Order: sequence, then C-alpha cells, then structure tokens
Amino acid sequence: MSSTALEALYQRYRNRAAFFVVNIAERSPQGFWLRLSDDEAQHKRATAISQCPEFQQITVPFLLDDQAGTADYLYRVWPFRLCIIDIDGKIAYHSPDGIHDHDDTALDKLVTRKLDALLANNGHITKGMIAADRRLNAGAPAWPIWLPKVEYFAGGEQIVTEPLPGEKTERISDAHGYPLNVTAALHEVLIQKRIQVARLFTGAGTKQDKPAILLFLSSMPSAPTLAALADCYQRHHKHADFYLVYSGTETVMSHRVAKAKAMASNVNLPMPCLIDSPQNEITTVYGNATPRLLQLIPAPWRIRLISEPGEAGLAKAIAQVDAFWAK
Repeated sequence: MSSTALEALYQRYRNRAAFFVVNIAERSPQGFWLRLSDDEAQHKRATAISQCPEFQQITVPFLLDDQAGTADYLYRVWPFRLCIIDIDGKIAYHSPDGIHDHDDTALDKLVTRKLDALLANNGHITKGMIAADRRLNAGAPAWPIWLPKVEYFAGGEQIVTEPLPGEKTERISDAHGYPLNVTAALHEVLIQKRIQVARLFTGAGTKQDKPAILLFLSSMPSAPTLAALADCYQRHHKHADFYLVYSGTETVMSHRVAKAKAMASNVNLPMPCLIDSPQNEITTVYGNATPRLLQLIPAPWRIRLISEPGEAGLAKAIAQVDAFWAK
C-alpha cells in the first residue's frame, strides 16, 4: 500500500478508527530478536522517521516499537504488516504476506471493506472477518501453544545475547518458530531446559491422543469455583490432559514466574502450570478473559468448547465437559 493510499484511508476514517504506523527496529545480521536497542538507538530511529521523505507526506500518527521489538515479534511484522483490531482488542485482519501486501495496490480496497464491516457492527468483529490464524469460533484449529513451565525459570532467566564475531553459534527456532542464532554455550543451556518446555497442540510436539483441558487463570478463583475445578479434575484427569495457564498483568517474566508459582501452590491442583507471555498472547487469542476453560480435541487439534467469561461461564463449561464424557 502506498503512502498516498494510506493517507487517504486515514483522512476518510480518522474520526471513526485509530490509525498508527509502527516503526520496527532493524534486525541483527546474525539472527532475529537478538539485539535489544538502547535509548540512544530509539532516539536515532525517531529522528530517522521524522526526516524520512515518505513519512513526511502523511499525517498518520507514528509509534516506535519497544526496545525488545515486541510488536515485530508478536505480529511477524518484517518487512511490512497491516493489522486491523476491533473495539474489543480482537484481530479482524492480519495480512498474511508482508512483501506482497507492501506492493499490493488493491490493499486499500480490502481495508475499506474490513473497516466498513467493523463500523457497521459497532466496531465489533464479525465471524466472517476473523483471520485464519486468530479464529475463536468453536471447531477452529487450536492456536499452537509452546510455553515454558514454571520450572523453566527456576534458576533465573537466561538472556540470549548476540554472538561475538567469529564465535561458534547454533541455529535454533524460538517458541514461535522464528530462527535464532545463539552462542554454543547458551545452546547447551537450552538443550538442558528443553525438557522443561511444554509444546502443545502442534505437529512438532509429542503425539497426543487425549483431549486437553486448559484452565486460564489470572487471579485466585472463589472457593466454590476452586472446588468445582478440583472435582472436574478428579472425574476426568484419566480422560484428558489438564493444564493451568497463568496470564497475569506482570510484564517482567521473573515476576510472572513468582506469581504463577504462588497461584499454582494455592490452587493446589496436580496439573502442569504454564505461563503465558508478558503480552498474554495465548489468553488474548482465546478471548482475553479469565477465568476461562478450553476443551480441545485431537486429530487434528481443534476447539470443542470455550467457556463464557467469568466464574458462571466456567461452571457451565464444567457441566458441558461432564456431559461430553457421559455420552
């Protein structure tokens, strides 16, 4: 999409939708997401944007990605991505091909259709608009989860540093499948910790033939709800794999780990505890509400049940899980 087309869209919809251009940092030549920019680098990026002739032609507000490249990481931005988010924070459109979309002269027409559909529905996403990789409707392919268990960080967080020139490196993939070059020493550490990482619901994981129950919690549930969850686990733990997924508000991973450990201890349910990312990516994909119960069925993995938000929805979902195995 040209800057002219983007500016035209902005002027047409600026009073009904928020537009932002997000600038991302350059990637390391040795690999992705290894170089964290400092304050000076952030300042240089901001200056470069203000002086770029193409950017000076448009009035759309500009944002800088953070020093860790979070937007780039979450939305697979490089080299270009267009994303439309509804009023509830759900993704209505996530362009699948950055290189193609950058040169697509018809992209502004697609965006116009998407925005018109959103606005006609009071800003809320419609079923027909849900992007293939962010679907929430029952029966849709389950979003892959590859999250560290609490124990992964028991010895302190490992910082992935950029290899020095000439230093031996190993090529690996991170939790989202992106390639990384890491030092040989760090690679050894990651190999040791690999057994502490749970990769679920993907073809690359271990074969699973049982349904899975995911319990998303960000705070301690009430005593009645906790008792209902314990009963559900006792009745069905032989039929399904249970996982507790912690999704709190902490942005520092070590803080999340401490909170997750405390919650797992207080909940006192004998199931693996997983930690959502600091951006709560997985929780957001499945509706951005806790407490929430998901039932996934395999071959291929797909969603059977997503509970309605709140403890009342959780109680209703537990009854539906009971009915599933009562057949």
